[in-house]
Amino acid sequence: MFPQLTNGAINRILNGEEVANAVIQILGCRKIPGTPERYRLLISDGVTGCPFAMLGTQLNHMVSNEELGKFTIVRVDKCVCNQVQTDRKVIILLKITLLFPGSEVNEKFRNPVNSSTSGGATTNAPAVSGIVETGYSKDNVVAAHDLSMIMFPQLTTGAINRILNGEDVANAVIQILGCRKIPGAGNDRYRLLISDGVTDCPFAMLGTLLNHMVANKELEKFTIVRVDKCVCNQVQVDRKVIILLNLTVLFPGTEVNEKFGRPVSSSTSAGTITNALAVNGGVNTCYANQNAVYAHYSSMINGYAPPVLFTQFLYTMFPEVASGAITRILNGEEVANAVIQILGCKSIHGAGNDRYRLLISDGVTGCPFAMLGTQLNHMVANKELEKFTIVRVEKYLCNQVQADKKVIILFNLTVLVPGNEVNKKLGNPVCSSTDAAAATNAPAVNGVAETDYSNNNAVAAHDSSKINGSALSVPFTQLYITLPQLTTGAINRILNEEDVANAVIQILGLKRIPGALNDRYRLLISDGVISYTYVMLGTQLSHMVENKELEKFTILRVGKYVCSEDDRKVIILMNLTVLVPGNEVNKMLGNPVYSSTSGGATSNAPAVNGVAEAGY
Repeated sequence: MFPQLTNGAINRILNGEEVANAVIQILGCRKIPGTPERYRLLISDGVTGCPFAMLGTQLNHMVSNEELGKFTIVRVDKCVCNQVQTDRKVIILLKITLLFPGSEVNEKFRNPVNSSTSGGATTNAPAVSGIVETGYSKDNVVAAHDLSMIMFPQLTTGAINRILNGEDVANAVIQILGCRKIPGAGNDRYRLLISDGVTDCPFAMLGTLLNHMVANKELEKFTIVRVDKCVCNQVQVDRKVIILLNLTVLFPGTEVNEKFGRPVSSSTSAGTITNALAVNGGVNTCYANQNAVYAHYSSMINGYAPPVLFTQFLYTMFPEVASGAITRILNGEEVANAVIQILGCKSIHGAGNDRYRLLISDGVTGCPFAMLGTQLNHMVANKELEKFTIVRVEKYLCNQVQADKKVIILFNLTVLVPGNEVNKKLGNPVCSSTDAAAATNAPAVNGVAETDYSNNNAVAAHDSSKINGSALSVPFTQLYITLPQLTTGAINRILNEEDVANAVIQILGLKRIPGALNDRYRLLISDGVISYTYVMLGTQLSHMVENKELEKFTILRVGKYVCSEDDRKVIILMNLTVLVPGNEVNKMLGNPVYSSTSGGATSNAPAVNGVAEAGY
């Protein structure tokens, strides 16, 4: 009549696994002497017992109400497992559901043995007698004054300075020492005082998408959180602000109820610290004064003498956009990690797949002729690319389209600041013609540029100067059809032993060679005029197949190749750059015919049927 216990759950929790809705049995619950109301538990999953478990204080009422008597069966809805004193672990139950009272059960299930708190190892001692029960019955085995040291996760010491120095610190555990509303901010904005136990930072802010955590009282003083996502932005000369975008609460402040360590202030220039304690003295004064950081505390923000309104940080807390980046991209330059702003994103009517057109800005120049690679469509679905979002462009392509018109296609983006954080256009961008340099005085988000952008179906004749002088109406759905030109004749020239630099070719087929010792791949390639079936991929590029970068119809640039000759010539591709993924192209370019391996001779058989495909 009773639910089955989740056998193995305790060891899995101790080993760091996420165990959803584990059903366990409580074999003992007692108050820890010398503490405020804290309760230690002896728990069992039917196979393993653990004497080092504690009840979250928010569940103390269950003890008062006599809901956690011996033999009670509960479902664990939320728990944490913390590393304590060397390799000892404690499981803390934060949310549980009572399934059966102990008075109903009245027996221990099965014969659980002791689990070592290092996760996994067990002894043969029954969980309610011998070693385990002895350990449990000795309350002072975990001395009261050691509780704060053993029940909470360690802070990630040094994390704040590393973040300020631009390092990517994954899953940093920090403590919140203060959280308060910034007066005068347009939206509800919250400033934080955070600590990693060694260093504190009074210049931290909460992303507005986390405001509900303040409303729900999840970020009270002393709360311990894991930082899942943050950005550190340069502000006013060399001042920096850390913005927390995604947090997981590990322990409520009411559980912790104390400051960890003796953190001292980090200058927001990254790294320099003073001896002022983070929650008193200079730094706390600096934090407590919401409206101004006064001159005598200016060292906290690196020597700026006049008072600095903290509300001004809202307007300087975002990364600078890379002014000039759009024109440089249109001019064919390689611009690494350009930071731009999205001023609009909308679906293109009539496109076969979901295709999105963007209005982008670098703060100086706006471009209404930008598109999102289809592999990033999930970012639109997840509302990551809303108006005013600031992104870093890690991979893009600028394609020449219809005569001398150009379209920028974004293939890989990282969101730096969500649009609802920014909530304004940065700079005063003017429209760039897609021929690369000429700009008009029309702002990018009104007048001609926005008119162009808002008209999904066509760039009307009178606005055609925006796409460089074509007198005809151009449906925007056609713009993405024009792809980089293949290097016609490249294959025969390679077979004739010419040196062909940066040839642009298309992959029409790719398959594994059966019986090869290592994974070897054979390709069917085309330059739009000629196709060739005796092509191999260098083994150092096999990962491109595994990562699905070299699918059918992919357009790529050949950085390095060799052409070997016995009685037949084989082209081996040693270095490739993908220009457009196959799922973007989705068709064969040109009408290539088959080239013989002697170099130069061709047949009339199309590359994707007849001789060529049969040979491949």
